[in-house]
Amino acid sequence: MDVRGALSRVLRAKFRAHRLQIWANEIFLVLEVFGAYLPIGGLAVKPAVDVLDSEDTVQFLETDARRYAIRSFAGPLDEPMRKFLESGVLAQVLQRVGTAENESLTIYSNQIKVRLLTPGFERALNTIDTILDLIPESDLVEKRGYSDLPPEFSPLLPLLKVWDVSDDEERWSKVKRSSKVTRKKLIATVRPFMAGISAYLDSFDDRQLSDSASALDSLAQAAMEAERSLTSGG
Repeated sequence: MDVRGALSRVLRAKFRAHRLQIWANEIFLVLEVFGAYLPIGGLAVKPAVDVLDSEDTVQFLETDARRYAIRSFAGPLDEPMRKFLESGVLAQVLQRVGTAENESLTIYSNQIKVRLLTPGFERALNTIDTILDLIPESDLVEKRGYSDLPPEFSPLLPLLKVWDVSDDEERWSKVKRSSKVTRKKLIATVRPFMAGISAYLDSFDDRQLSDSASALDSLAQAAMEAERSLTSGG
């Protein structure tokens, strides 16, 4: 494929307390988000085009839109990589970013790199927000398990890792910092579970909420705050 020259234009910035580096030419835009991510050597994700199911170094992941091939730079997937895939976080990231043919996402221990084909501003911003919202940094991975929640809430686990913020002011500030696309997706994901969340929290009666239940309550509050912020034009 003709990429019309090197990725010659570069922007370096700080966004939501993370260092960003963005490279571009007439066709591609490469986003690099730096942080302390999973202790892995490298995980490459791209649409499964011309990839054989028999390849033993490849794992496949299905979303509503397409099928993806996942490869480890070190060979077969190790235990941290498998746990990350089983968490559902990557599926949500791919669903929101919508990585297409000739695009890719690569996760390293110190950065996440996404290559997009001539994206508009909204898609580029949504991709950055998605990475920061959904992919946990390494110091959070072991602390937040939520394993005691009913299985019906398992689709919400990736969001719980992001919106487990009990302080009202801090959570509201985080909602307002999020892009409109992120807020709309938060609302759409959580809304079908609101009745179930309310019933589950009510089941505690006078007992203190567990840490996981408190996180679920914070997520519900974040979704309502996101809806309020959009209604008020924020």
